[in-house]
Amino acid sequence: MVFYDVTQVAERDKLFPIKTTPEEVELRENSQIMAQLLGWKPYMYNPKLIHRLRRVKSPTLVVWGKQDRLVPLAHGEAYQRRFADRNSS
Repeated sequence: MVFYDVTQVAERDKLFPIKTTPEEVELRENSQIMAQLLGWKPYMYNPKLIHRLRRVKSPTLVVWGKQDRLVPLAHGEAYQRRFADRNSS
């Protein structure tokens, strides 16, 4: 679900190696734990996130894949609106 056409990803074997080192396994597990903390109640959703976006002070670009199957387009559009509101005030 991460890529629209996985055959077009030149770095696929590097990103998703068949054999992983213990360090890579630990890094992947830590990344998954952080993802769960940020948005897993329910799956990939945190109702507080939209309100926390106003705290972001750096310039922000929201990029959305046309065929994104992981996160609904409506979420990206809501984030984009929130960042635009922040920049206009």
